Amino acid sequence: MESEKKEIFDFSGEKFNKLTIPCWSIFVIVLLIAGLNLFLMVLFPESQIATYISVGLIVIFILYFFYIATKSPGKLRKFSISRKNIKILLPYKPEFLIYWIDFEKIEIRLKIFEFKPFLIYNLHFLSHNSEKKVSISLNDFHKDKIIEFLRILRKYAHIMEKEFIAVKETNISGIYFVEDLEIY
Repeated sequence: MESEKKEIFDFSGEKFNKLTIPCWSIFVIVLLIAGLNLFLMVLFPESQIATYISVGLIVIFILYFFYIATKSPGKLRKFSISRKNIKILLPYKPEFLIYWIDFEKIEIRLKIFEFKPFLIYNLHFLSHNSEKKVSISLNDFHKDKIIEFLRILRKYAHIMEKEFIAVKETNISGIYFVEDLEIY
């Protein structure tokens, strides 16, 4: 049965490492290089030294970002499902593990926030006397990966004869709209 296990991996949503710099600093660095170039052009009008120094600084800057981007692309996120259990591994959170025999119903609620286009998927695994839940956002997985594992989860819920409900909640100016979530 373990050969029927499906897994989705993702490395999204993480800062590259501690050496990263904020986006606004790129603008400041470009302005500093342009100012240095202008100063050197005034100081040495007949020399190409200003151009060489500016190009050298830009190359160093590009190499720095290339090094950062290739050194650590992110932390592992994993969704794993089999006929035995469902496992979700997210960085900085305890591993979520639930067995199919522990619940009868899966309820997924997509919350859409008005103030920022941000989505949170709340997965509730319900039985007669308990509820186990996990929340997944766009900080945890890319949207296409979330949709992919929701499709797989719906398929497995049908195979395992569990009830599967997916709804979308939207709050627009204090009014809640609840509608079916279409998982293609």
